[in-house]
Amino acid sequence: MQEFTVDAGDWKAFWERWRDTIDRLPGLKEAMLEKIGGRVRGEVREAVDRSGLNGSKGRVKRYQPRARMTRVKGYDFYAKAQAEAEKIAVQEAEDFLRRLTVEEMKL
Repeated sequence: MQEFTVDAGDWKAFWERWRDTIDRLPGLKEAMLEKIGGRVRGEVREAVDRSGLNGSKGRVKRYQPRARMTRVKGYDFYAKAQAEAEKIAVQEAEDFLRRLTVEEMKL
């Protein structure tokens, strides 16, 4: 009878690397989301600055409330920053995947 042996060392090494990668995912995801948040916040602030409504304390100047007004004039800070925010999110997600691939290759 012929003997047959299988070397499972590479297989075990793969699963160890995979487990290490999975363990790092939450930290990498958190860093990505913080970076996206910072960039999007910067975009909104730039929209506020471009509108000319930025006050001396770095805040948007507020109107004087009038009881008969049902709406105030909108300056669409978020809408103006939305297109750029979507681009930022895609860029950061792609960067996240590239870093994940690089980290996996190091293992």
